[in-house]
Amino acid sequence: MTNIFKTGLVLSIVLVLTGMLGLSGIANAADLDFPESRGGTTNVEYGSGWYLRGHVGVSLGNSENQRFNDGTNSYAFVPQNEDNGYSSGVGFGYTFNPYLRMDATMDYHSGRDWQGLDAGAGITDDSSFVLTNYSLNGYLSLGNTLGISPYIGAGLGVADVKWGNHVISGVVGTRDGASYQGMTYSVMAGFDYRLDKNWLLDFEYKYTHVDGGKTVADNAVSSNTANSDDFKLQDIRIGLRYEIW
Repeated sequence: MTNIFKTGLVLSIVLVLTGMLGLSGIANAADLDFPESRGGTTNVEYGSGWYLRGHVGVSLGNSENQRFNDGTNSYAFVPQNEDNGYSSGVGFGYTFNPYLRMDATMDYHSGRDWQGLDAGAGITDDSSFVLTNYSLNGYLSLGNTLGISPYIGAGLGVADVKWGNHVISGVVGTRDGASYQGMTYSVMAGFDYRLDKNWLLDFEYKYTHVDGGKTVADNAVSSNTANSDDFKLQDIRIGLRYEIW
């Protein structure tokens, strides 16, 4: 059931991004004139459409479980210590019209400590990971009032996840961390504020779902296998957007 729900959500995001591209093409081809808003609103002038962006933020605790098998015993580690981390990123995009824009971004999540516990076996696993997410995103602006434009968005991408060494208590010992690539999908909500002709200030909440994968390297011990469940990242970010005129 979970896979059906996840597949449906990913397909919905694909349709949203495709629809945004289609609407932008129609709008540009027809040279649509959007009606001016009334009642305390500010009209925003757009230039070439291309923009650069950068952002930093706080990444809230994730919730992935891990399963580890040492060839004899199997352990299910449930997160106990979910430290917050930091994220940063850059992107390049295009504004089709006052309502639609898209960009490609790279988000980097710094080393995040992780500790799991198998309560039944009384064994802990201490590790950490770094994550880089490459994503294509679409955004829908909800209007502009006094220079402030709230928006919503969605994105699809792939994450490069690198795990550090696993220090597993008991007789298991230390195991090398693994790297894997997993599919991601994201939803965003935020607002931007125009500082001047070229610059906008961005405030954004971003939720990212990351597919799980291998967490212990193949060369650690041949009989060892370990995988994480899908997990989630929640980022609260502030950034700058520079429109190229």
